[in-house]
Formats: sequence, C-alpha cells, structure tokens
Amino acid sequence: MNMADHPDRRAARPLEHEADTPQFDIVIRIAVDDPALLWRRAAAHLLTFNGLDAESLEETIGSPEDPALADCLAVLLAPTQNAGLNCEMFTISHIENERNMPHALYGG
Repeated sequence: MNMADHPDRRAARPLEHEADTPQFDIVIRIAVDDPALLWRRAAAHLLTFNGLDAESLEETIGSPEDPALADCLAVLLAPTQNAGLNCEMFTISHIENERNMPHALYGG
C-alpha cells in the first residue's frame, strides 16, 4: 500500500494555501544502510501508534524479507500536525541514477 493512500492523519493533503503565505521546500537525501532495521522501526511505529495487525502491516510496509522501503520511510518521516504549519505535499522518490538529479541537489 502506498502511504499516500494510507488512512493515517499524516497522509497527503491537497495543495492549498493563501497567495501571500510564505512557502518553503525542504530537501533531504536519505541512504538506507539497513533495510531490515528500517522495516523493524516502521513496524514498531505502526503497531504502537496505529494498532495494525500482522496482515495489515505487511500490506502497508511489505515483509521483513522484502520491505517496501519508501513506505517504511513515509511511516517514520512523514510530517505530523504542527501548529502554524500546513504541509502541502510530502513525496518520497527512489533515486536510481544521480546523473538524472539536478546539480544543486547532489552537490556534484
């Protein structure tokens, strides 16, 4: 299951803002060094805070043997509600080739 479709309160929302509202883009590059540990942390979060059962857990973030890395990252890193902030968009993209990335994003 793609986390954008997940019924979590942190799921994507429509792009809405007032014209004079300041907006910012934040770019963070994440390297997954230990996919199994990432899955365990995402699973623990979902079991603790969302009350998912084992079947729903696997549908949401994959299995321990074949984790859905982007979905695991979304579980742990998606923005939460913060007073004064409106997260208009949250996306996770797998970068397969840095040559396709804009120069400023990878510093090369």
